Amino acid sequence: MEGEISKIIRRAVAGAPGAKLSVRRLLWAASFAPVPGAERLAGILAANAGRIMAEETPIHGVSLYTDARHYAAARVPTVTYGAGPRTISEENGHRADERLRLDDLRKATKAVALSLLELLAPAS
Repeated sequence: MEGEISKIIRRAVAGAPGAKLSVRRLLWAASFAPVPGAERLAGILAANAGRIMAEETPIHGVSLYTDARHYAAARVPTVTYGAGPRTISEENGHRADERLRLDDLRKATKAVALSLLELLAPAS
């Protein structure tokens, strides 16, 4: 992927007389990808969030840079879950005035707590 992107940039610059180009990698991070066992965790969390939020909580991937990738790389079932708006633009994400309604935070905390109770309950 990195090589393909570099080729596209080089081709674009080649057609621009006098333009100079230098391509270098600043950071390389492996993608956060699902590992076996994450489906169960995601299903339980989505079900509890749906009950608490009184709306369906779909399970889907999002291409974000997250430290969760380190757990997934170690084969630890991992999901990410956020409280509040459904899109980064709605919450003004990653900006100085990023926002979250406190009621959404309370509901998300309850969903996580219920999920932990279910995941950690002794097998019957």
